[in-house]
Amino acid sequence: MSVCRASTIPRFWVVIMALLVTVSIGQAQTPQSLSAASYVARGHDWYKKGELDRAMADFNIALTFDSLCAQAYLLRGLVKQDRGDSDGALEDFDKAIEVQPSLAEPYNNRALVHHLRGNPKAAVADLNKVIELKPRLAAAYSNRGRVYYSMGKLDAALRDYNKSIALDSGLAVAYANRGILLHEMGNITAALTGFDKALKINPAFAEAYANRGSARLEQGDLAGAFSDLNKAIEIDPAMAGAYYTRGNAWRAKGTEDRAISDYDRAIELDPRHVPAHNNRGSVYLVQGKLEEAIRDYSRVIQLDPGNPLGYLNRGLATLMRGNPAEAEEDFLQCLRLAGDKRKMFEDRIEKMEQAAAGKKLDQ
Repeated sequence: MSVCRASTIPRFWVVIMALLVTVSIGQAQTPQSLSAASYVARGHDWYKKGELDRAMADFNIALTFDSLCAQAYLLRGLVKQDRGDSDGALEDFDKAIEVQPSLAEPYNNRALVHHLRGNPKAAVADLNKVIELKPRLAAAYSNRGRVYYSMGKLDAALRDYNKSIALDSGLAVAYANRGILLHEMGNITAALTGFDKALKINPAFAEAYANRGSARLEQGDLAGAFSDLNKAIEIDPAMAGAYYTRGNAWRAKGTEDRAISDYDRAIELDPRHVPAHNNRGSVYLVQGKLEEAIRDYSRVIQLDPGNPLGYLNRGLATLMRGNPAEAEEDFLQCLRLAGDKRKMFEDRIEKMEQAAAGKKLDQ
């Protein structure tokens, strides 16, 4: 059973807010537009303080004064996005673009909605527009790199991260995103350098600590991994990925109960955290808690039915429980889903069956 890497630790997006102006761009200065601008400015302050209800109220009032205030639509869209209303956010970003097509910021933030909805092509198209309008905006390249990364276009992502950093050497997010990519590409030393740089710029960057902890864990630096992961959790106690990765560190140390405790917390924070379910199941398997292991692997299959690893692991647990026919069904489904990794899974299944047969003979 493989220990899943910290791929679910959040990667990063730069949300861009338009520079606030005293009147809507392109309009004459009128009492209405001045009133709108004042409410937009106050709403912007509320938004930065996390007072979303007050911010929303001010943006709504601004739009009653000036229905063509692009900044009000843009910022209200951000409030809606923070509240989880992606439909409403998309509607407001669309309206901001309709009102002022030359404003780059709504395209950038609409791209995030497309990205989160699993529409990377639309996200890239919007980010291309941002870069067309503001070719020296480092954040746009970092964000497009993130979308390319999600599409598996690693070379394109790396080019964008490099461009972002070349334009703005103080953008911590770009260094962190490049670090994640380099880790994925197997260049852990360079990845660590990127995380170090991100943390030098922003010492409170919890995700950078968590991802550096993941890289250190892969290097075998348990002390460094624990230090980083503890710091990430101290800064952001609700980061499921940090608990998951620290669970992997406890597992590597052989402290199984503490690993399960961290996997439990990761799942509590994110019930759909597939790697945490998988790895907790693997610890249960080692402990001989087969029912618990099967329950976790079944959850992996429920959440990610196209993942052959869930079927492989459940098949092993079922085989160890003494149900070879059920195990064979899982192994066959694993191979159906294995694609070009079929030979690797066939070899692993053969070893599992041989080990189970040997144990039975010993008994």
